Amino acid sequence: MSFMDDENDNNMPSDEISMEDFFKQQGDGIKQDKVEIYKKEEKKVFIEKPDNNSGMGEDAPYSIAKPFNWGAFLFNWVWGIRYKKWILLLVLAFTFIAPPFGLIVCLVLSIWAGIKGNRWAWAEIQYKNEEDFHSAQKSWVKAWFIMLGIVVAISSVIAIVIAMKPVDSKDNKLDVSKDINPIENISFFSSSELKIPEGDIDNTDSTDNHAKILSSGKNIVYWVREENDLTKANKEYIEKAFENNKDTLGASFVLIPDLRKPQSKEDFSPKKDSDSITLEAKCVNGDKCIDTWLYSNCNKGYCIINPRTKRYYKVRTKEGVIKKAQVLQRKWSEK
Repeated sequence: MSFMDDENDNNMPSDEISMEDFFKQQGDGIKQDKVEIYKKEEKKVFIEKPDNNSGMGEDAPYSIAKPFNWGAFLFNWVWGIRYKKWILLLVLAFTFIAPPFGLIVCLVLSIWAGIKGNRWAWAEIQYKNEEDFHSAQKSWVKAWFIMLGIVVAISSVIAIVIAMKPVDSKDNKLDVSKDINPIENISFFSSSELKIPEGDIDNTDSTDNHAKILSSGKNIVYWVREENDLTKANKEYIEKAFENNKDTLGASFVLIPDLRKPQSKEDFSPKKDSDSITLEAKCVNGDKCIDTWLYSNCNKGYCIINPRTKRYYKVRTKEGVIKKAQVLQRKWSEK
């Protein structure tokens, strides 16, 4: 390319025009579109410094950090979810672990949440001031007491309804089908099968007080006590349970409660235990007979006797007498 070509290029008109030339052309009468230029003012941003450091993850002031947080203690894991303290979910997990270990861990975590709760809440949530903070934490405690009141009210209503519900006599009957294994169900409350001593049987005369027990055609439920309010109530309890199950037990069992009124100081021991008795028996053929055996073995607990085999069981509580009789009915009938 030659020098002349470069010079010609420089002399060629350009499409570019300066603002000064543009306005001069306007003044010369050249019609052009009117151009307006606006200057946009910048928006001012004001940043206000908060009155406190809550919600910034910083340490709480002493007046906040010192008090115990009862909301965190009472609601523990629920409170922890609100304030993102996920470690408190361990309280929920350990609730289902067998006591006492699980309950101890839950208690320790709850106390720890109460001690640290104010610091955690202050660091996590932005509050207007300390009054706003304390008001928010007190609302947790109020909510807990409201829930407690609702639970107590509902429980009271249910208890009253159950107490006022009429009792169906059929409901009082003992379910024989549930007592499949007598040892598993009531062995703790009764003895194993025992035998009446042969010496007591052999020395029994037909005129002795309880001689007929040995020749009875039915199994015997026998107990001897001093007569008082407690023994009367126990007797009524057993008789009512027996009556409710008479259709299954009546043909093979008979109750023989022996409540004695003390005649003299020699008849009964001065024991203060109102549900026991020491009674001296009078046997025709010496010092031993069925009466001495009954008075020394059935004065505590309840004896269930099989006259045919001369064997018996002892039941410790009045609640277990009829249940054990039902079990023994099946057992003895199979022999």
